Amino acid sequence: MDEVEVKVRTTLARVVPPGVDVPALPADADLVEDVGLDSLRVVALLTGIEDELGVECEPDLLDEPGRRSVRALVEHLSPLVADARGDAARAAGTGDDALRSATVEAEPLVR
Repeated sequence: MDEVEVKVRTTLARVVPPGVDVPALPADADLVEDVGLDSLRVVALLTGIEDELGVECEPDLLDEPGRRSVRALVEHLSPLVADARGDAARAAGTGDDALRSATVEAEPLVR
């Protein structure tokens, strides 16, 4: 299980109706039909995911039945998280470009 799935499941565990065993939940279970998320729980899930992963979730992300599973959420969110982390690394100057330019501009330690 990758980090995105762990965070999605952790967030899901906070919002599911009582009695739902999130760790045992199949990745393809429909979060609305099979798990019983109503509109308020969907909003809580999406808000929690935004907080946990630092990405924005569209309000209609879970509107279509084919997009309402843990697997579909992870597949949708993983590239967004990777992009957000890449943007943050570039903004902080820790990306590959910053490393290359630092290497080129570095003064030799010994002469």
